[in-house]
Amino acid sequence: REAEATFRRFDLLQPEPDGIRDVSVGPFAHLAERGAGHWRSLLRGSTRTFCADPTELGPTLIDARPSYLFGPPRLWQNLKAKLDSTLDEVERGALDRGIAGVHAGDSGPLSEDDEDALATLRARVGLDRLNRAV
Repeated sequence: REAEATFRRFDLLQPEPDGIRDVSVGPFAHLAERGAGHWRSLLRGSTRTFCADPTELGPTLIDARPSYLFGPPRLWQNLKAKLDSTLDEVERGALDRGIAGVHAGDSGPLSEDDEDALATLRARVGLDRLNRAV
């Protein structure tokens, strides 16, 4: 009951739709993984894909196409490092312009070319259905 009550309080702050698809990368011993992933999936009826080996995250993301992804900072740092090594000139430029806009506090839309490049990039790495990353 306590887990359900905690989830309900969390859901009041950050409501999510039913039918979430996510990838479990962290160990179940980690409280955040149990709460943000396991318990949420049981209460919401989500689809979970388990990735026991973090080095296999890339292929797992492509296979699962998650709508929600939770992970510690190190997971995001590793994912970014691997992604950076695969970017072509157009993708790198679009990503740099997007990051610069965020740093400048500009929430305006990107150019259509940059949007297209980033959409292609997200699809290539399996994040095209992602709507929340924590």
